[in-house]
Amino acid sequence: MVVRLLHYSDLERAFDDPRHAARVAAVVDERRDSQTMVLGTGDNTAPSVLGVESDGRQALDFFNAVGTDFETFGNHDFDYGLDATRALVRDAPNEWLTANIFDDGGERFGDPLTEPWVVTDVDGTRVGLVGVSTTETTTTSPRAASLTVTDPVDAAVDAIAELRAAGATFVVVLAHVGDARLAAAVDADVVLDGHCHDPVVSTHGGTTYVRTGDGGTQVTEVRLEADETPEVHTHVVDDAAVVPDETLLQALSTRITAAGLDEVVSHLDDPIDRDDEAVNCGESRIGNVVTDAIRWATEADTAVIPAGGFCAGPPLSGDVTALDLRRVAPYDDVFQVVECTGADLRATVRDLSLVDLEPDLAETCFGHVSGMRVVWDDEGESLRELTVDGDPVVDDDRYTLATVAYFLQTRRRLTAVDTSDVVTTYHGEHPFVAYARVVGLAPEIEGRIERPTFDTRGTRPRRQTE
Repeated sequence: MVVRLLHYSDLERAFDDPRHAARVAAVVDERRDSQTMVLGTGDNTAPSVLGVESDGRQALDFFNAVGTDFETFGNHDFDYGLDATRALVRDAPNEWLTANIFDDGGERFGDPLTEPWVVTDVDGTRVGLVGVSTTETTTTSPRAASLTVTDPVDAAVDAIAELRAAGATFVVVLAHVGDARLAAAVDADVVLDGHCHDPVVSTHGGTTYVRTGDGGTQVTEVRLEADETPEVHTHVVDDAAVVPDETLLQALSTRITAAGLDEVVSHLDDPIDRDDEAVNCGESRIGNVVTDAIRWATEADTAVIPAGGFCAGPPLSGDVTALDLRRVAPYDDVFQVVECTGADLRATVRDLSLVDLEPDLAETCFGHVSGMRVVWDDEGESLRELTVDGDPVVDDDRYTLATVAYFLQTRRRLTAVDTSDVVTTYHGEHPFVAYARVVGLAPEIEGRIERPTFDTRGTRPRRQTE
């Protein structure tokens, strides 16, 4: 009586690299047999550039390739709107489980095409599964704001009682929660989780907790056998000796060509790094490209992007395609301009430091700016100097500031301005692509953000807490 679970989660940007996605599918196919279930735990339709172009339907290519049995919802699975998600549920070959997401009428999301839990037969063994999602869904995905997401622990506990009563030999929780405390609170054999991207395998009482990596870096295999502790094996996709799934490779490549994403729009002899430091730690060449492109396209005085507002990845180098540039921020972004006072602009720069919003990250992180010069005192946690176009910012003067609408809608990492301050919304070719095509790519470090009291070893004096 053995059941094997093949688990993937948070595929997200993997679809923008068709060969890698096809290798993920090949790893799954190599391990699958009649005793196996293929399970996903959310954020497997978004975000990605191909997802933006197809409302997430590129994921159907993957689900069909790997023979997914069950999925649950991640917060990003609502990025393209509720109707797009319902269409994916309708057209996917797999079943979708959600025990704690409800629409604005109080019905389970996707009903009757979704179920809260299910008992299924795997080679003669009854396996019960339940799906739960993070309560952060409605705040991190603006298009999910009308949904209600109840406590995932309560939903899982109630469903597991039903599953045990229905005679399930093994109980599996499909979660997009990112918290091992869920495993400690439920009577399940295994919790397969996503949302947070660092891999974890741990045991909590009689429940095994497994969180696999993001972007298709890993496929996790869990072997369930009666009266035995689950065995967990991690398959690193880049290390696997597999041949990419040709059908999936061709399907995703065709989508890229059809969307015009393989067009070369610029060339770089000097590669632009996109590592974690370049994304998160203040001025960088890629950060300057991102903010300059947004400011150029919107014709605003200034532009900002908080730390983490775009993605780490391989350097931009050589011939740069539209896809390469859009992979820097593979979201369904809307770019907007707000009008604000100089005082609000100062407060926005303070938000970029994260000292008030996420002080643990503020030890190293800082956002990105264009059209401004910032001198930030890490030791005093204060703004020493702020200029726009070379002139000191005056608190009562008015300025225009461009950024991504997501930060205005959610007020995550930007709190001094919001949607009520919007004066224009950009409509046109994606700013990164248009900027590269017209202006070109030749960013330099210009001293836009200076941190004279920052500890160059990677930390700064920590604030005292009570």
